[in-house]
Amino acid sequence: MEKVRGVYLNKRTLGMILLGIALTATLLVGFFGIRYEDQLEQACHVLLVLTLAAVLSALLVICARPKIRPENLFLLLVILFGLLFMVAITPLAVPDEYHHYLSTLSQTSKMLYGKCQADAAYLNVDDISIHNISYETFQNMLNGLFNEGISGQIKTFDDEAAGYPVQYAPQMVGMGLAMLLHLNRYWVFLLGDFTNLLFYAAVTYAAIRRIPVGKVPMMIVALLPMSMQQASSYSSDAFINAMAFLLVAEMMRAIVGKGKLPWQSMLAIGSGGVFGLGLGNGRQKFLYLPEPQNDFIFAVVCEELGLVGACLVLLLFALLIIRGYWLALNARDRFGSLVIVGITTLFAFQVFANVAVVTSLFPVTGISLPFFSYGGSALIIQLAEMGLILSISRQNPAS
Repeated sequence: MEKVRGVYLNKRTLGMILLGIALTATLLVGFFGIRYEDQLEQACHVLLVLTLAAVLSALLVICARPKIRPENLFLLLVILFGLLFMVAITPLAVPDEYHHYLSTLSQTSKMLYGKCQADAAYLNVDDISIHNISYETFQNMLNGLFNEGISGQIKTFDDEAAGYPVQYAPQMVGMGLAMLLHLNRYWVFLLGDFTNLLFYAAVTYAAIRRIPVGKVPMMIVALLPMSMQQASSYSSDAFINAMAFLLVAEMMRAIVGKGKLPWQSMLAIGSGGVFGLGLGNGRQKFLYLPEPQNDFIFAVVCEELGLVGACLVLLLFALLIIRGYWLALNARDRFGSLVIVGITTLFAFQVFANVAVVTSLFPVTGISLPFFSYGGSALIIQLAEMGLILSISRQNPAS
């Protein structure tokens, strides 16, 4: 135990040393190794250097105190870094942000007014350097936050909406609030960026909290400068990134889970190989797989009959389902058609859910595999349902 603990402390100390060197180099190069043309440029670069230094400091804190929950630390850092990026990067400087801004404006105006119309000031971006960090634009933004108003002239514009509206929903909340309060265009930029940042922070926080392993690597990826730049802008990529993090977390949770249950199922499937270990020769059913006669019977089938046997079983189920829908399409009356559709869909759902649980695509649901899982009452009901389908099919001349 002491040896293992010693190795762990050595690795942690080495990580702290490397992070300390990186932090020191960042501060030295950022503050003393770069020459600035004016004070405004210096202030912007200092903010960026402080952002990178804060990330390295957070990682240093994690190494020094590993008991800190990564999701809580991420929530604090993502808000801090997002606000710094919102201040340090001028409006519409992110690649394609102008396109995302127009898409959000189109959908927000249609939601509020039923058509694409807005104050002319919201469409005026002539003095803003698009796709470029302009210090003049930064100065104009600081001066215009409280001095500039809106024109009061409503202007109709072409619908620039692209993609799915849901990916612009976070930005639409901030922009709609600014438009209802009649704020100027710079507040529209900031509020849209801020609500997009809040959505990214909330969803990614949930992903880091739910993922069973790899919390720190996910937090590092989510705090990369490119990720934060998208999250603190009008870019819809922030929505895609946040949902991707959540999807990865749910997949890892389904695969790894809280115990050894999914792993034992995957081991049973992998142990079968192509042709299996032989009927009755499976090993995972002996105290490894819980409910091997019910929920995880398909894992036993894969282990004992192999890939060939599992594919044959799935093929038989597919033929049964396809035949059921064919009988429904050719039934004599609507009542018989609906009965067959209901029974066939029920079988199809049970097969899909059971196989998805065994292959770790779904969490454990307790749904049995028709005709295979143990249970006399369930088998009687399934055979009765097959009898109903056969009785209806006898009345069909085409069958």
